[in-house]
Amino acid sequence: MSMNASEGYWRESLNSSLVECLYGSRSCIGGSIVSSGDSLCATGFDAAICGKCESIDKYMNYLTIECYECTNNALISIGFLVIPLLLIFPIVIMWSLHRKTTWIDKRLLK
Repeated sequence: MSMNASEGYWRESLNSSLVECLYGSRSCIGGSIVSSGDSLCATGFDAAICGKCESIDKYMNYLTIECYECTNNALISIGFLVIPLLLIFPIVIMWSLHRKTTWIDKRLLK
């Protein structure tokens, strides 16, 4: 009982029933009478109902339903941590010095 798989549908084997894809036609391209499994998935997708990226080096953007290569963003991540600290640190020092100066002035005026 094999049949064509329409766009947006997937089947595990040639004799299994068609099921709706997890992400519809974005991840399942459909196929001919001899297509099943990953061959029904769009480029970049695989697994049951084409529900994950084909490589562990990729991640899914669930808003656009696209798989993207993972990049080494260590420097960018460090930048997001270090830059705010570099901006906050001088403010804390200035506030601390101002507070200390105000306290000394109050003690001298007594």
